Amino acid sequence: MMTWLSAHDLSGKTIVPFIIHESSRQAKSMQDVKKLSPGATLLDSRTFWGSDVKNSREDVQRWLREIKLLS
Repeated sequence: MMTWLSAHDLSGKTIVPFIIHESSRQAKSMQDVKKLSPGATLLDSRTFWGSDVKNSREDVQRWLREIKLLS
């Protein structure tokens, strides 16, 4: 992800960051996304535990409603 962000100019774009993880590095990842996306708008991010993804449908839908991407 960081290589892709480094190679693309996302100025004026909106990024909807989400992270699926099994460790505690998510805070650092969001700092990296912000740093590598100058000029982009970042909406509220969400993290999901990889082991919980199969059961996260309602959480994802609630989050998307919160950030106004799903009605």
